[in-house]
Amino acid sequence: MRKGPITDATAHARVLLLARLEVWLQGHLGVGLEYLAFHNVPVLAMVLQEFVYDAFEKRWSIGRVRETLNGVAARYHWIRGQMSGPWRVVTTWAVKYPTTPHWPIPLFVLHALVYLAVGWDWHTVAALLLLGYYGLLRPGELIALRRQDILLMHENEVGAGYILVQILEPKTRFRRGRTHEYVKIEAPIEVLWFLELVLSRYPPQARLWPYPYRTFRTHLGHLSERLLGTTLGKKVLPSGLRTGGATWFFESSGEDVARLCWKGRWADHRMLPHYVQQLVVQKITLAIPAEARRYAKQLEGDLLHLLTLFAVDAVNHWED
Repeated sequence: MRKGPITDATAHARVLLLARLEVWLQGHLGVGLEYLAFHNVPVLAMVLQEFVYDAFEKRWSIGRVRETLNGVAARYHWIRGQMSGPWRVVTTWAVKYPTTPHWPIPLFVLHALVYLAVGWDWHTVAALLLLGYYGLLRPGELIALRRQDILLMHENEVGAGYILVQILEPKTRFRRGRTHEYVKIEAPIEVLWFLELVLSRYPPQARLWPYPYRTFRTHLGHLSERLLGTTLGKKVLPSGLRTGGATWFFESSGEDVARLCWKGRWADHRMLPHYVQQLVVQKITLAIPAEARRYAKQLEGDLLHLLTLFAVDAVNHWED
C-alpha cells in the first residue's frame, strides 16, 4: 500500500521521527516544530543543522536523519528552499563516514599505490594519498585543501621535519568552538620532500583537487585495481586513508591512545575502535593474493628510491 508518493511504512516512520524531532526541539529550545515552521523558518533551518550534528554524535543512522528532514520538508513544503544547510551537513557526513564499512588501507598498500601514481605522473593524486594517510584526514577535508592551508617545511621554522595542514571548518566546530584545526604530517624525509616539491607548484588560493570527490575516488580505483585486481581493488576507497593511517599510527606510536586522539582530532577515545582496526588490516593483508602481495611490497620497497629520483629530477630542471 502507498500513501501519496510514499509507502504507508515510510509515512508511519516519518510520523515517529518527527515526534522524536519534536521532543528534541522542546528540550533544546522550548518551542515546537510547527511554531518555527510558521513563524521563523530561518531559525528552524539553523536548528535542523544542529539537529543533524547532534544526531551524528548520538550515532543515529544517517538514513533516519535523511528521512526526518524529508518528513519536515513534506509536511511544511514552503521551507524546502531553506534547508540547504542541514542537507549539506548530511552530505558531508555521508562522504566522511560512509555507511558501508571500507578497508583500512595497510601501509604497504598505500606506498605501492603512491608508487604507481608517481609512475603514471599523477603527482597530485600521490600527494593527496600521502596527506590523507599520514595526516589522518577525512575525504571531505582532503579534497577541500588549498595550497594556503599547508605550511611546507621551507615555510616552517628552520630544521622542522614536518608539514602542517590547516583544516578549515572542522566537523566539530560547533561543539568545540573551533573555526580551524591543525594536523602535523610526519613521515619519512623522502615523502616530505616529495610533498614539498609537488605542493609548492600551486598558487596560494588554488585547491589541490579542483574536481568532484567522485573523480578522486575514480583515480584511486584505477590505481587499486591495477595493484590488487578488480575485486579487491574496488574495496579501496578514500575513507580507508584515515582508518588505515590511524591503525598504522596506533601501532607505530606504541599504542599511545592520547597521541592518536590528538593527531586524529578525536575528543572521545571511544571513537577509536571505529578507526583502529589492527585485526582487519591483518585480514586484508592475508586476503590479497600472494603474487599481488609480493608485487605491492616490492613497490613499497622501491618507493623511497623513486621519490629520491623525483626530487633529483625536479632540482635538475630548476637548475636548467
